[in-house]
Amino acid sequence: MAVCDASMPRARPFQGRRKVYWWGPEIADLRTACNAARRAYTRCRRRRHTLEEEGVLHTILGEKKRALRKAIERAKTERWEEFLATLNRDPWGRPYRMVRNKLQCAPPMDSMEPQLLQTVVEGLFPEAPEFVPPVMAPPEGHPEGPLIIPQSRTTNLSGQWSGALLEDFLVEGTFPGLWKEGRLCLLRKQGRSPDSPAGYRPIVLLDETGKLFERILASRIQRSTLDAVGTLRAFSELAEEQGQGVVAVSLDIANAIGSLPYAVIAEALRYHGVPLYLRRIVEHYLTGRVVLYEQGGTGGCARAGVGGGSQEGGGGDGAHRPPHRAPRAAGRHRKDRSHGPGGVRRWRLQANTALRVEGQSVQVKANIKYLGLVLDRKWTFEEHFARLAPRLVGAASALGNLLPNLGGPNAPCRRLFAGVVRSMALYGAPIWAGRLRERTKALLRRPQRVVAQRAVRAYRTTSHAAACLLAGTPPWELDAVVLAERYQRRVAARSRGEPPDPEEEERAARAAEEHLRQQWRDALEDGLYGTRTIGAILPVMEDWLGRRRGVLTYRLTQVVTGHGCFGHYLHRIGREPSTQCLDCGVEDDTAQHTLEECSRWAVERAALVAATGLVDLSLHSVIGAMLSSERRWDAVASFCEDVMSQKEAAEREREAAADALPLRRRRQGRRRRAFLRHDP
Repeated sequence: MAVCDASMPRARPFQGRRKVYWWGPEIADLRTACNAARRAYTRCRRRRHTLEEEGVLHTILGEKKRALRKAIERAKTERWEEFLATLNRDPWGRPYRMVRNKLQCAPPMDSMEPQLLQTVVEGLFPEAPEFVPPVMAPPEGHPEGPLIIPQSRTTNLSGQWSGALLEDFLVEGTFPGLWKEGRLCLLRKQGRSPDSPAGYRPIVLLDETGKLFERILASRIQRSTLDAVGTLRAFSELAEEQGQGVVAVSLDIANAIGSLPYAVIAEALRYHGVPLYLRRIVEHYLTGRVVLYEQGGTGGCARAGVGGGSQEGGGGDGAHRPPHRAPRAAGRHRKDRSHGPGGVRRWRLQANTALRVEGQSVQVKANIKYLGLVLDRKWTFEEHFARLAPRLVGAASALGNLLPNLGGPNAPCRRLFAGVVRSMALYGAPIWAGRLRERTKALLRRPQRVVAQRAVRAYRTTSHAAACLLAGTPPWELDAVVLAERYQRRVAARSRGEPPDPEEEERAARAAEEHLRQQWRDALEDGLYGTRTIGAILPVMEDWLGRRRGVLTYRLTQVVTGHGCFGHYLHRIGREPSTQCLDCGVEDDTAQHTLEECSRWAVERAALVAATGLVDLSLHSVIGAMLSSERRWDAVASFCEDVMSQKEAAEREREAAADALPLRRRRQGRRRRAFLRHDP
């Protein structure tokens, strides 16, 4: 019997189909009726009844199938809209995780064997061996920091019990033991073996108040990945000015953070002249850290490394400390010398140059990925943006699926998702802001245009400049310049040994914002596309960007941009044979004609004039009235909703007509079905 069971498993009883998310009693009844009609029709054909009876049963079957199909589509639409409605309560919920491919199965720790889990944890958090790092002489201009805590840095913490508590910890140089405990969460690494510690990425969940204290300490140490990249860039440029060459070698150290000795971090902080009170509290922060984990009701504990915290400028000291002189190439790695402009020597690597590391050949390439940035030999960052652009477009398109023009999340959620793509795009901006070219700017504008269109519910033909102005988001290349200036101010203050002055920071931020607005305004004035929208908003640009009320709806955006159900626009995209207004017969049916002149909408226009008190219905005057009060904004939005919904219904009738022109044929795509669902 055992041999039979092993060779041919026993048949299991049918468990039934899983219930789909859109199933309901109505669909069940329609499916039953559809199956009955199908059986009646097939029975009629087998028994060779008359053709007339067979035709009647075939017609009934078609009606039942269409009713079932429409009910299923309607149920799917309702469930999808309910699914999207949850974003207003939780923007980072299941819809966001689904489109960003962040849905996870059960956590790996729940399905791992206890022995494997213990091995993985011990591999990720090994016991730190006794290690005494060599003492490094501080560089010139970086004396050992004082023990006294600067008063200007602690005054902003006073006034609340939490601020006073954190200030006491700073004075005592202690980090509470409760905040050193964190719960372990393992994430699988794609393409890695699940039986090795290298196949998992550890995430340690810490106390929120402790993380706030960590951020305070990190801000005072004031060292980041940008400093490391900036040091490398300055060193490379200096070597180029001196006619020397630089070869950057990146080493991938397995579990570098988890196995880094604490003594190395302490010595690096001393070398960089970190004040003594900060070094003392960091040393206390690094000792006695504990990672807690559990599986199936059983728990464990491991001594943690630095990975659970957010300290910056620690053991990665080699990246922050510039060498005393540029290394010269020698032997087989010698570079060819050629003279460039001005007699400066240029260094060029020979073809197929490689380095030998423990018997392995490492090919020297034109670019290297370092701390999330792809660096090339000329620091143009073209390869960085070439790799980044597809990710940005993919993220923008994925989030755009959650932001339909009709329905969907509200305006705050849309702005939040736009900020997600912006944060991806502007990573490392202080480093590459000054090296942008027209080609790299175009790579940045494409995803920004997509998210800006989704934020204001605009047609995808709306220009980048108009969409960004409507959404209130400056071009990312200008944002990058502001971030770079802010970073340079902090670096300059740190080089002088001065703490950041909050008032000076605020004044500089306001000045940078004004400069950004002026640059943005100049770019809009020189723009070639979306001139009608830009010309109407530009005189009141400050009020438009600073408004606290008024939401752009789908049909209001059509009137403002001119991209919608207008004869002029439909003719331009090939949906109408001419630009003529089919309501009043005027030759050119534009958004302004619909708003100000078309006799078909005289009643709606009279109601708009009565509600707003406007005599001039030019777009500039309408925008100014909308910004003046919420009541006027709602009146304009109501006019656009009434008029545009009727124009869209008339367009669908023309498309569905039997004698419709080929270019007016009714479309069956996803967007058309969405319009029909909201406006049956």
